Amino acid sequence: MVSGPPPAPDVLLLILPMLALPAVPPLLRILRRAPPSPAAREVDGAIVLDADGKAVVAKALEILPSGEGRIDLSELKDISSSVGAGFSLISVSPPGSDGSRSVVVFWLERPAGEVDSTLDLVNALCRIAAKTSSVPMSELEGAPAEDFVRSAVRVARFGAPWNPRLTLSGASPLGPTGPRLRLGRTRGGKTFSLPVEVMTKHVVIVGRTGSGKTTTAMRLIKELWDLGVPSLVLDYHGEYSGFIVRLGGRALGLPRGVSVNFLASLLNGGSPSGAIDVLQQMLSLSPSQTYIVDRCLASLLREVPDPTLLDLLEQVDEYRERTAPEMESKLALLRKLEPLCKGEGAAHLLREELPPVEELLEAPTSVSLWGIDATFVKDAVVYSILARIYRHAKESGRSPLRFAVVVEESDHVLPRSPSPSLSVADRMFSELRKFGVSLILISQAPSSMSRYVLRNSATRVIHALSVREDVREVLFAQIQGAGARIEAEVDSLRPGEALILSEGIPRPERVLIDPVDPGVELGEEGHAILSSLAPHFYLNGPRRYEI
Repeated sequence: MVSGPPPAPDVLLLILPMLALPAVPPLLRILRRAPPSPAAREVDGAIVLDADGKAVVAKALEILPSGEGRIDLSELKDISSSVGAGFSLISVSPPGSDGSRSVVVFWLERPAGEVDSTLDLVNALCRIAAKTSSVPMSELEGAPAEDFVRSAVRVARFGAPWNPRLTLSGASPLGPTGPRLRLGRTRGGKTFSLPVEVMTKHVVIVGRTGSGKTTTAMRLIKELWDLGVPSLVLDYHGEYSGFIVRLGGRALGLPRGVSVNFLASLLNGGSPSGAIDVLQQMLSLSPSQTYIVDRCLASLLREVPDPTLLDLLEQVDEYRERTAPEMESKLALLRKLEPLCKGEGAAHLLREELPPVEELLEAPTSVSLWGIDATFVKDAVVYSILARIYRHAKESGRSPLRFAVVVEESDHVLPRSPSPSLSVADRMFSELRKFGVSLILISQAPSSMSRYVLRNSATRVIHALSVREDVREVLFAQIQGAGARIEAEVDSLRPGEALILSEGIPRPERVLIDPVDPGVELGEEGHAILSSLAPHFYLNGPRRYEI
């Protein structure tokens, strides 16, 4: 392993090709620490950012409220990229406002001495944008323009710098004529896409192994990030790290998995109710065992501010049972808790090493669980992360789409329950949509998933399934009595094809999903090299962008 401080960029050029990584220049930008925030000045209505002998010349156009009209984002991207310019469309919802402000930003990066000629080109791009759009625009100047410019350039240069993006930071999409997520092509050759606003109503992707579930999830992640919406992937099988790195994100948990304080993450403001619900579901606790956990947690919280599962195990061990049946319940509870505190449980569930949730959600991030063998430990880590995301979303308040969370093997954490009441995971699923969180749930066994989740997901992507019961379960919510015709069509799906049901689509649509470049899986050696080159920035450190 390489040790010591990160070498200069010219040394990085020699080391990184050994990793067989695509798109080395963008990766170098990611590894390199962001430069200090450059000085800004205004020149003829344009914002100029000066840094390192170069100037970023940018103009911001606000889209004025209008009852009708549309913006062809693809055309604007093509126009800007044809001259080497950057393009973003930022839509932000001001606090306390029901509406949003949408601003187009064009910029060019040139040597500092070429500001005047660069300004002419940026002005030309703005005029073209105004002519190709059927909605009115107005130039922004001063401090508001500078804020939008800094936001746009920051994301593009230090996120996925080869990809102009539409940024929706804490934002709302542009309504029914707004951006869409392209997934692929129908059998008739037509482009198939989904409006971005359906994502907060959640997506279920199902299919057997090798049917194309991961490709579909990657396509959604990429399309969302093209709109500036980051995704957090809870990666059971270690399939996403190279793809996320290629997008300009970061990969956590390789090679040996992450560590969380599982119990502390479930305790919401010192209240044990959330933790009890999750433990009851995970460990199949009896009423008597649930009562003992409740009593022990209440006692523990009076003594320890951030208790661990080991603290709970010791508290249960010291619990004074009053009857023989209660003793049997206590002993059975100890047997259920002990595996969570030994072996892989001790390695991954007792110590908090995960970055704060705000940092997990600021750019595409994968949390690999591939290095953890025990499935119940993987599930516990996922519960822990989902609980803190739920808490963070509630504290942030209601919002349009802000970020997506991709959960593999989602039937593990959103399982079918014989109880008619909603589980704690079902309740999280139900409430996250109003806080701007999109859940993308992936499963090989939809018949093992919560019926509530299946029937309340706005979009279902069905790849080939081997079990007819699975097909009927995932179709039930939208097409009761779908019949043998649709089941036979699911049987005939080839790898990469899917039957898609979503709000606003009158009948299931058969779509060949557009493949994405999955990147190169870096492996243990590659991640070790990257981590040693930038130990406090890339893999495990907080990520700060200043521009």
